[in-house]
Order: sequence, then structure tokens, then C-alpha cells
Amino acid sequence: LTSPKPSVQNSLNLIRAYAYYLAGDFDKAGKELGLSVRHQDFRAGMPSGLNHHLTQSLFGYHLAVQGVTKGREFVLKSQIPPRAADTPNETIDLASKFNAGLHEAWHSEADSAIVVTPVCRTLKTGLHRFRGIPFDVRGVVNLSAGLDTELTFPASVKELVIGKKADRLHFLQGGYKRAPRGTLVAIYRIVYADGEVEEFPLR
Repeated sequence: LTSPKPSVQNSLNLIRAYAYYLAGDFDKAGKELGLSVRHQDFRAGMPSGLNHHLTQSLFGYHLAVQGVTKGREFVLKSQIPPRAADTPNETIDLASKFNAGLHEAWHSEADSAIVVTPVCRTLKTGLHRFRGIPFDVRGVVNLSAGLDTELTFPASVKELVIGKKADRLHFLQGGYKRAPRGTLVAIYRIVYADGEVEEFPLR
């Protein structure tokens, strides 16, 4: 079954995903969940919805049963859709480095009873243009901000391979919580093909 209405198609994907999961076919369940992400449409002020809470509960159960490593593999496969065939070549495919989904509450603090709303839930997955610049937005490369969160993230991510010539590099980034003006929050370290290294601090 398919539907031209995104909300209906989203529900169909989720129903199939839950059925596959109950049958023990985690690969197909993850694929259907990944497809459903494309049809999710959250708006500011809109409740997270039952589907979101059910999916988060499913992820929590899978982590508890399968362990952190396999559990996170399933979650990421379920949250990050495939790269669209018509995605512009100048956008960089960071799928191998994504460690969180856009619609996942990856910043939930450890041992907190508060239900946290995903920071990026109003941003649809897929191709976006900001100031005319295309970005392949399907997941998040999240770094540790010194917070004690339920999920452990690295302090740095290395070897984001560009592998092509470019006149400019554009980064789409965001932050969580605040820091005093002038605080060093991150560093982009660019390594060129000839070995030259250049750093760009973010404050």
C-alpha cells in the first residue's frame, strides 16, 4: 500500500516497521522507519505525537535488549533515510559520520524524567537550500558538549573526507545551550591534499 499523502504514507511505513520488528526482521524494520522519516512533518508548537513517543520507546527497548552498539546501529538506520538520487554532487555525503538523527532527542540528559523534544524536529530530512547553498540534511554529526547525556558522543570527529576540488566550503551547524561571548566552542581543522593544515575556530 502507498499513499500520495505524506501523513498517511508515514503511518503506513510505521505500521510495516512495527510488524517487521515484532517478526524479528530488524533490517526491514529499520528500512521502513528510515523511509517514514522522509514524510514526518513537525511544526513549531505542534505536539511530538504518539508516533514519536512509540518510536522512541521502541528505540529504548532495542537498546536495552540488543546492547548499545547494535542498538545505536538500528536507531541510526531507522532515523537516517538514504541519500536521494538527485542530490547535487557538490553536497558532501556525511552518512558514514552521522551519529544521531534529526528527529531524535539526542540531547536528553542522563537520569532525567523530563521528556525532551528533539531540537531539529521541525527540519525535514533531505535537500535544503540556505542562502542558495544546497545541503544534504539527513542526520547529525553531534559532538559532546560536556553534558551528561543519555547518549555518549565524541569530543571530535575526524576524517570527514571531501575528496574533490572546491573554491569554498560551507558548513551547516548548530548549538545547544549558551556560552559566554568569545568562548571557543569548536574548531574546524582543514587538511589539504598537499598536507597543509588550516584551522578555523568557532567562538
